[in-house]
Amino acid sequence: MASVVAVQRDPMFRSYYDKKVAQGLKYMNIIGHVTKKMTAVIFAILRDNKVYAPVLPDAS
Repeated sequence: MASVVAVQRDPMFRSYYDKKVAQGLKYMNIIGHVTKKMTAVIFAILRDNKVYAPVLPDAS
């Protein structure tokens, strides 16, 4: 599943995953949230015709 690999390799999706873990969600529910976020990112890339450049969250 692409979402699992994204969580493992992409810092933006990893940060989102960690945020959902902190909220107490179960693993498959979190993966569903990551998939939805990934879909939104993909459609934004296609809509804006831009190259993917992840925005890293603040460390604070």
